[in-house]
Amino acid sequence: MPGVNSAVLANTYSQLFGILVQDSTTTADELLSVMERIEEHSARPPVTRYITLPVALAERGSRLDYAEQLARAGLEPREDNLEGAREYFSVAEYADLLDWEKSAYHATLGWVLFHKGEIAEAKREVEKAHEAMITAPTPPYRLGRIAEAEGDIETAERWYATGRGRETWDRRSSEALERLYLARNQSLDGFDEYLAAIDERDLERRRAKVESDRIAEPEPLPDFEHDWMNGGRFSSESLKGKVAVINFWGVWCGPCVREAPDIQAFAEKFRDHPDVVFITVSSDNDPDTTRDFMEEKGYDFPVVLDGGLARMLNIFAWPTTLFVDRDGGIVFSYVGASLRLVEEYTWRVEALQATPNSYSWRP
Repeated sequence: MPGVNSAVLANTYSQLFGILVQDSTTTADELLSVMERIEEHSARPPVTRYITLPVALAERGSRLDYAEQLARAGLEPREDNLEGAREYFSVAEYADLLDWEKSAYHATLGWVLFHKGEIAEAKREVEKAHEAMITAPTPPYRLGRIAEAEGDIETAERWYATGRGRETWDRRSSEALERLYLARNQSLDGFDEYLAAIDERDLERRRAKVESDRIAEPEPLPDFEHDWMNGGRFSSESLKGKVAVINFWGVWCGPCVREAPDIQAFAEKFRDHPDVVFITVSSDNDPDTTRDFMEEKGYDFPVVLDGGLARMLNIFAWPTTLFVDRDGGIVFSYVGASLRLVEEYTWRVEALQATPNSYSWRP
C-alpha cells in the first residue's frame, strides 16, 4: 500500500487481529498471517505476540510448541522495550506496567502449559502471575480451571468466587460455577442460593485468614515524630489510646498505586472516627512526586514523610500496613496489595476495637 505510513498499517492490522482473535472460527494460520503483517510494519514486536497470540493458539489447540516458545520469550528481560516506553508514563503508571507485564507473561505461559496437559508447571506459572499482581483479573479463573483438572472442585469453586467481579472474567467465572453446579445437580434450580453460599464461604475464609494473622506477642510501636507532607509534624503520641493503621507506600510502587483508590476509601470511612487514626507514610524520595500524584488523582488521605521510619520498623516491602492496638502493640502486619482492602482492613480494626486494653501505651 504505497504512501501509507507504517505506523498506520501496524495499527490497522492490530485492530484486525483484535477482532479475529475473538472469533473462535478464525484459524491459527489466519492469526499468524495477520501477526506477520503487524510485525512487518512495527518497530518492535508487539506485546500481543507474547500474550494474546500464544493464548489464542493454545485455546485453539494448534501450534502448542510454538505457543509455548512465544510465551517463554515474553518472560525474557526486555528492558529496552520498557525503557523506550518509559517517557510516555508517569512514575506510578510505569511501576504498574512492570507488574502488569510480569503477571500477564506468567499467566500466558501457564495457560499454554495447561492446554499442553502440563498441569503442575501450569499451576506454578499462574500462581506466580497471581502473586505478581493480586488484583489482575486473569489468574483466578485460570487457577480454577487448573484446580478442576486436578480434581479439586472445592478449590476450583474458591478461585471462581475470587474471579467474580473482575472485568470480563466475571462472566467466565460465573459460567464455570454454573457448569459445575449443573454437572452436580442436573438442573439450575437453587443456583442463586449456591452462589450466595459460595460468596459466604469466601468471606468466612478471608475473615479466618485475617484472624490467623494476628501476632501472638505484639511488638511495641516505637516513638516517632515526622513531617506531614503538606507541613507540620506528626507525633506517635497522638495515637495513645487509639487504634492506629499505618500504611507504608510510594508512587514508585505498582501495588501501592493500584490500591490507592481503596486507601482513599478507607481513609474516608474512618476520617472522623474518634477511636481510629489512619495515616500513610510515603517513601518517595521527592515529596513533590507524592504530592503531584495525589493532586492528579484527587486523593487527600493523610501522608507523613518517611524520614527513616520504615527502616526503623524493619519494613523492606511495599505496601506494608501496620495495625496497632490501643496499648501501642503491633497486632497485625500486612504485606502487599489487598484484593478487598476496605473490607479486610476494617475487620482488623474491628478486632482491635474489641480487644480489651490497659491503656498502658507507654511505660
